[in-house]
Amino acid sequence: MENENINLEELIRTPEEEEIIEEPKTNDYADNLLDVQIIVKNLKSTEVLIKAIDNMDLKQNYNMNISSIIPNDDLEFIKNTTKDSDLILITTELTTEGKERFIQYYKELKTDYNYVEYLIFSNNGGSLFTETSQVEEEIQKSIIRASLTSMLSHADINQIQKQLYFLKKDYQNLENNNEQVTIENDTLIKQAKKITEENIKLKEEINNLNRNLDNIKSEYSDFKARFSDIRSKNLLESFHLKALWEETFDEIFTKYEETLEITNQFQPENILIGQNYIAAKTREEAIDWLKIIRTTLIFVGENPNFKTNLNNNQNKKPNHTENNTETFNSIPNIWDD
Repeated sequence: MENENINLEELIRTPEEEEIIEEPKTNDYADNLLDVQIIVKNLKSTEVLIKAIDNMDLKQNYNMNISSIIPNDDLEFIKNTTKDSDLILITTELTTEGKERFIQYYKELKTDYNYVEYLIFSNNGGSLFTETSQVEEEIQKSIIRASLTSMLSHADINQIQKQLYFLKKDYQNLENNNEQVTIENDTLIKQAKKITEENIKLKEEINNLNRNLDNIKSEYSDFKARFSDIRSKNLLESFHLKALWEETFDEIFTKYEETLEITNQFQPENILIGQNYIAAKTREEAIDWLKIIRTTLIFVGENPNFKTNLNNNQNKKPNHTENNTETFNSIPNIWDD
């Protein structure tokens, strides 16, 4: 039996696996090439620079693409050309003039979205490089410096992102609190509206009460004015008519209607009869009037036409109108404050 090289992976591969053809995965890193532009002072070194770039294969090794080499010293033109670049390399001679030129370009071209680095293109004596290996080495150094700067910037970005995360979290909390405050504020507004409506109703009730109070005060003033002189008048004393009659004449009182009719007809001064009471200045005057009534009743007799006989026997009807109201033994002093 011949010796054969046996592939163990082929032996253990299942039919299903043999049918599977894996598609090559797309690398996001490869899809995001960094755009690099190089600014040179003149055309003298462009040829050597192009050769060095071709030898380095920057796209494969560094994921960079040099989109243009700009042999121009017009800053406005350079700014417009490189405004979308990720990395700008400025060729520089190791001279004071070269250093000042780089600083000037750096200030004009650096933004928050790009990196600007110098690309040394001469030796210490100021002679420009002519070997591509020298240029390749300086390009690598420039890329390393840009990478280190990017790492430091990335650390700052991480810090900023961390701060942004907490700011967003705080903002969310504030937003939630604001929603709660808004809800509470709406509730308070509704309560305030309700209280305002109740307050308006209370004010209307108070105004009504004040108007009623004013009316009462006005009526009280009128009443006080009308009866201000009542204390200066002679007050009458009241007696129970039946009790006084029976006590005076020692007989049962049965002629109330006749007594009332006689009094109304003659209207004696300071004598009033009503509701089974007789009012007079004194007890003696009340008894005197009852005596007159008793005598009148004797003369009139039991005639059915009592009122006619009474009128016939009345020669003159006195006119006393000032005491035609009922009077009591005591009247409260309503004028005292």
